[in-house]
Amino acid sequence: MSCFAVCGSAPLKATFTYGGLNERSGVLFVARCHVGLGKLYRRTGDYEKAKTQLANGVAMMREMEMGLWLEKAEAELKELG
Repeated sequence: MSCFAVCGSAPLKATFTYGGLNERSGVLFVARCHVGLGKLYRRTGDYEKAKTQLANGVAMMREMEMGLWLEKAEAELKELG
């Protein structure tokens, strides 16, 4: 499964596809993929992998001070306990 399938973000797909990917947007893309994978693992019942992926995404978003996306990712992680 690709990160595109998990992230589902058209702007990120376009940025990545057309070579406009700079370091910051690349890190954000990876962080969102971690969060997307965490959501996927949660839905399949693999809570340990879900926590790991969500924690990785949250840490990356915190480092980049990503406001709204960070809040959503933290809420997902909090739901897992």
